[in-house]
Amino acid sequence: MSQDSKAGRLITGLFSKLWHLFATILILILLIATIFIGINIYVLAQGSNNLWAPNELADKNTDLILVLGAGLNADGKPSPMLAERLDTAAALYKNKAGQKLLLSGDTDQNYYDETKAMETYLKEAGIPEKAMEIDPDGTNTYNSVLRAKNKFNAHRVIVVSQQYHLYRALNIAKTLDLKAYGVPADQHPWEGRHVYESREFWARIKDVLQSHSENWPLLVKDGLNAGIDWSRDHVAQPIFNFDVKKK
Repeated sequence: MSQDSKAGRLITGLFSKLWHLFATILILILLIATIFIGINIYVLAQGSNNLWAPNELADKNTDLILVLGAGLNADGKPSPMLAERLDTAAALYKNKAGQKLLLSGDTDQNYYDETKAMETYLKEAGIPEKAMEIDPDGTNTYNSVLRAKNKFNAHRVIVVSQQYHLYRALNIAKTLDLKAYGVPADQHPWEGRHVYESREFWARIKDVLQSHSENWPLLVKDGLNAGIDWSRDHVAQPIFNFDVKKK
C-alpha cells in the first residue's frame, strides 16, 4: 500500500471521527434547547388559565395577598413597576380578596429597605398597618412564594406582579402545593422588555429545576429552607400575550 493511500485513509478516518463528534454535540445542543423551550411553554401554558382581574376575586378572602418586590427608585420610593403592584394589591384588599397583604422584598437595613417603602406607600393609599405582613427576606420569587407558605402559614394566596412574571410564580406555588391566583398589575409598557424577557426565559428554567429537585442546594434561614440567593428578579411584558381570565 502506498504512502499516499495510508495518508488518505488516516485523513478520512480522522474526518469521520470529527464529524461524529460534531453530530453528537449538535444533537445534545438541540436536545437541551428543546427541553429549555419546553419548560417555558409548560410554565406559560399552566399559568395562562389562572390569571384573574382584581374584581373577579372580590370577597375571595384568601389567607394572603402576596406582593412581590420590584426595586426602588433612587429616592427610595417604589419603582413604577412596584407601584403598579402595590396599587393592584390595595384594590384587592379593599375588595376583600385577601385577609392580609404580604409585602415580600429585599432589605438591607443600612442602605436599602424595599419592604419599608412598600409599607409606606400602602399606608398612604389607606391600607391600615395591621393589614400588612412584612417579609424582608424575599430576595427572589422562589423565596417569596416558599416563605409565604412555610413562614407565614398561607394555604391560599393571591400573587400580584406583572403578567409575564406571574407564570413562574404560579408554577412555583403549584409545585409547593400552595393554592394561588395570579393577578396581573400591568398598566404601562416598559422599556428594555426584550432584555427582561430573555432573563425570564432562564429564570423559569432555574425555578422549575429548583422546585422539582430534592437535591437542589438550599440555604437555611430563619429555621426553614429559604432558597438560593439569586439576583433580583426583573419584570416586563409577557412573551406571549395570554388574556386575563374572564368569567
